[in-house]
Amino acid sequence: MRSMGFTKAAFWVGVASSAMSVVLYIALKVMTPWAQSQNPSERNLGLAALGIIFGVPLRFCAAAAVLCLLASAAAFAYRRMFRRDHSGQPGRTAS
Repeated sequence: MRSMGFTKAAFWVGVASSAMSVVLYIALKVMTPWAQSQNPSERNLGLAALGIIFGVPLRFCAAAAVLCLLASAAAFAYRRMFRRDHSGQPGRTAS
């Protein structure tokens, strides 16, 4: 079985992190009005808790997604531009 290269692995981790951040964002948007409607006339610490429970992992997943996708793009560009075969042609591999 052939192992997955760094570029593909970083790309899929970035995609998974993006998907997780979208799920967390939707959950936060759905839960916030619900928590606010429970006690509309008073301050609700549940909103602060929801912001922490969903907001902090949302930011971490979004940052991880951006970094993984940038690393994947950089690795792809590096291999595409600077990989040389024995003939000296960039971008081509000897098979």
